[in-house]
Amino acid sequence: MSTYEVNLLDVVPSTVPEEKYEHVVENILRDKADGWSHDYYTSTSTMFDVPYSVATLAVRKMKAAIKRCENTLTDITTRIENSKLDPKHKNYVKLTGKEVEELEAEYIETYKKKCDHMISLEADELEETKMGWKRYVEVIRYKLLNYLRNKFMIDGDNDFMTRGVTYVEQYIEKQRLAGV
Repeated sequence: MSTYEVNLLDVVPSTVPEEKYEHVVENILRDKADGWSHDYYTSTSTMFDVPYSVATLAVRKMKAAIKRCENTLTDITTRIENSKLDPKHKNYVKLTGKEVEELEAEYIETYKKKCDHMISLEADELEETKMGWKRYVEVIRYKLLNYLRNKFMIDGDNDFMTRGVTYVEQYIEKQRLAGV
């Protein structure tokens, strides 16, 4: 017996069916009428897959941009420090005062850019987390509805299935709100 089954068997009988979820019940009944050929809830692809992927890509791009800034900052620092070495040192780089000033100005601008990227990264990570949660909750919804559909296919208990749909939809609504 699965975790879903244990929980649903305990809570579904006391659930009062709600009209607003009738479309889901009708989907399952349509599946039955058509010889169980639709199997609507077997997929784990959701409407949040693309937004989650977009958010994940944005996070990766922002991390790469931050890394590029860090590499530039390290390079600038190394060049300036090497210009202060003894001219006989193998890493010595000759820089004029103007070149040092230009590098220092570039350092400041690059550091500002890195800070901006870090702020954007925080927002992107938050969006990725939100979309990930929404996607996860929708996958759970499909799995629970698929369980109800399969149980109904075996036992024909329309009342349990109808109550179960309401319970699942209410549960999922709470989970969606919890993740926001």
